[in-house]
Amino acid sequence: MLLLFVLTSCSTEGNTSSTRASNLTPTTVTSKATPTKGSPALTACGTSSTSTSSATPTRSDPAPSAGKITEFPNSTAHDLPLAITNGPDGTLWFTENNEIGRITPTGSITEFPVPTPDSVPGDITVGPDGTLWFTEANVNQIGRITPGGIITEFALPASNSAPVSADGNLGDITAGPDGNLWFTEYQPNQIGRITTGK
Repeated sequence: MLLLFVLTSCSTEGNTSSTRASNLTPTTVTSKATPTKGSPALTACGTSSTSTSSATPTRSDPAPSAGKITEFPNSTAHDLPLAITNGPDGTLWFTENNEIGRITPTGSITEFPVPTPDSVPGDITVGPDGTLWFTEANVNQIGRITPGGIITEFALPASNSAPVSADGNLGDITAGPDGNLWFTEYQPNQIGRITTGK
């Protein structure tokens, strides 16, 4: 037989009562109960509460509209669309084989030929001047196109550009915090900057 002295303590609204050690009453422990789901559980002040089981979280299914893909065929075969960006005019602009394309949110496509043959437009981005700037990887040039489709090309300085390889030299282009455009030249291992004129 095991004797257990029980010491209780309760606190209510600033009034704390406790049983002193001199008043401890021996209690006989005959068995240890195993808590089961839904059975009362003793709290610190001798009141009982009912424990409940928590539901196991499950992954929610995506909305019916999520993941729906729509594709818009290009009007010209083998144009090889590459990079795409959000335009300043509410449309999207993309590069392809020697052309710059524009597509509306409803899928209407317009293409603008780049003046230099075999220029291979690569990356494209919106400039702080409200036009779109793109790299011409195969001819060491940076191109600019207005929302109206007017294209201007800027050749890299001959002293700073490497001979054109089969993969081209120019990589990505992005607008910088200084109001200029910045681009990568991976063959000559350089970073380039071009001003917008604004």
